[in-house]
Amino acid sequence: MSVRWRKVAGCGALAVAGVLAIAVLVLTFMDWNLLKRPLEHIASGHLKREVTIGGALQAKVWSRTPTISVDELQIGNPPWESGNHFLTVDHLQVKLELPSLLRGHVVLARVALIRPTLYIHREKSGRANWTFENTAPSDERAAAPPNLPAVRNAVIEEGKLILVDEVKRMRLTGTVEAHEQFNSDEQRPFRVDARGTLNNQPFQLAIAGGPLLSIDPEHPYPFDLNMKSGQFEVTARGQVLKPFDLSGLDMQVAARGHDTADLFYLTQLALPNSPPYQVRAHIARKGQLFKVSDIKGTLGSTDIGGSVNVDATRKRPSIVARLNSQHLVLKDVGAVTGSRVGTNPPEDGKPAAATPAAARPAVAANSDRLLARPNRLNTTGPCPGCSLWASCWAAVDWLMENSISRVLAFPPKRTRSIARAISESNVSARR
Repeated sequence: MSVRWRKVAGCGALAVAGVLAIAVLVLTFMDWNLLKRPLEHIASGHLKREVTIGGALQAKVWSRTPTISVDELQIGNPPWESGNHFLTVDHLQVKLELPSLLRGHVVLARVALIRPTLYIHREKSGRANWTFENTAPSDERAAAPPNLPAVRNAVIEEGKLILVDEVKRMRLTGTVEAHEQFNSDEQRPFRVDARGTLNNQPFQLAIAGGPLLSIDPEHPYPFDLNMKSGQFEVTARGQVLKPFDLSGLDMQVAARGHDTADLFYLTQLALPNSPPYQVRAHIARKGQLFKVSDIKGTLGSTDIGGSVNVDATRKRPSIVARLNSQHLVLKDVGAVTGSRVGTNPPEDGKPAAATPAAARPAVAANSDRLLARPNRLNTTGPCPGCSLWASCWAAVDWLMENSISRVLAFPPKRTRSIARAISESNVSARR
C-alpha cells in the first residue's frame, strides 16, 4: 500500500472513530425525554391506538443489558372503546439481553411493572379491545395464540385487572403480583386473584405461578389454576412448555359441578343438562390444537371416559370426541333424551303424569349455545348399554345441529327424525 493510501485509510479510521465517539457521548448524556413524542407517534402507529408517556423517559444503552425506563405510560383502547385505558403503568423498566438480540432473539433480562392496571373488554358482538379481529364464532381462521418474549426476571407490584366479557357474561376485578423475593412457604410467588360474576353468579379466579426469577425459555414454567362458581369448580395444575409461548401447554384438570350445562359461559360449548358430575383429564395444547385424554369421571351414577380432540384453527372450533361407559344408568342421561333426571317409575304401574315445561331439565334454547358443537362423536362401551349410550350422544349431536336444545317428548314424527339422525350420524358402538 502506498503512502498516499495509508494516509487516506488513517484519515478514514480517525473519522469513523470520531463519529463513534460523538455517538457515544450523545447517547450517554442526551436528554431522552426529547424522544418521547417521536416514540409515542411510532408506538401509536404500530399498535393502532394512542400511546402516551406522561413522565420521564430514561435509557442506558452501553451495557450487556440495555435498559429503558418509562414513567406514567398509558396505552389507549381502540377508537370504538370509550372510558378506561387498555393499560396504564406508573413505572415500567425493561432490560434487554444484548447478545440474544444480536442473534435475532428478543429475550428480556428483566421486566418491572409498578402499579399497572389492565382493562380487558369484549362486546357481545365479538369485538374485543385487545385485538382488531372480531372474535365471534365463524369459519374464518382464528388468530394464533400469543407468543410473548422470553423473560428471565419479572416483578409486578400492586397490579390491577379489570375484565368485562359480554360473550361469556363475565365481570371480574382482581390483583396481580409477582415478587422477586419469596419464602419457603410461598412456592407460587406469581399470583392473580380475581372475583366477580359469571352469568350473574358469584365467580372466583385464582392463578398461581412459579417464581419469575432466572426463567429459562427452554424449561417449562409451572402454574396452578382454580375457577369456582356456585355451580361448579375447575382446578388445574400445568406448565407452559416454553415460557411464555402460550401455544404450548400441558395440564392435569379436574372439574365437578351440579349440571354440565352450567359450563357453557365458561367453555362456550353447548353441553346438555346432566346430573351432578365430576371428571379428570389431561389437556395438551400444541398451537391451536387441544388434545383432552385420559378422561375419567362420573355423570350421576354413570361412569364416563375417553378422549376429545379440539381443532381451534377456526373461530368456531371443531370437536371430535370418543367416549365410553362401562356402567350406564338411564336416569343419568334422561336430560339428554327428554326424560326427567332421577325420576323413578310410578309404583302403581300407571303412566307418570307429564312434567310441566317449567320443571323439565333444559338448556335454554339460545343460538349462542351453538358456538362449538362436536362434529363427530364415537362412543364405545359394553352392551347392551353401549347402543343406548351411542344413541343418546347422537341425539345430542342432532339437537345441536338443528339449533334445538331440548326434547320434551317423542311423538312419532320426532321419533322418526331422531332415528334418522342417529342412523346418519358418525356414531359407532363397539361390542
